[in-house]
Amino acid sequence: MGFEDLDEAAGEQSKDKDEDSTAETTTSETTTEIDSETTTGHEQESEQTDPYEEPAFPFVQGDMQMNIYARKETREAQEETQKFEVDRILHEHGVKNVAGREHHDAIFRMAADHPELWARYIMEARGLDIPDDLNKG
Repeated sequence: MGFEDLDEAAGEQSKDKDEDSTAETTTSETTTEIDSETTTGHEQESEQTDPYEEPAFPFVQGDMQMNIYARKETREAQEETQKFEVDRILHEHGVKNVAGREHHDAIFRMAADHPELWARYIMEARGLDIPDDLNKG
């Protein structure tokens, strides 16, 4: 019976947090707009980042984030390949400061570029026979 008060209090706290969050976002967006308006084209060019030094895209607080569920051995193989192969290749080509989000983005793009291979891996994991059209590579 006394739980109705808890629901109301939680709703009020949530409303307060939403208002605070909106105020922070608006302030941040306004600051960004003012900064970009006061910067001349020449200054913007000089502020561009070196693609060998900085990540391909910035972290954005509102971007979609998700949990990815993979078997332990699959995740370990991905981490080893990333650490001992991909990072080595990037380093050899002068690419530094690679963010985890760049690796994840590349993995998703690679999967999207190879749907047959993606489907084949799912079928293999289920122990199914792989049809000839997916058995390439």
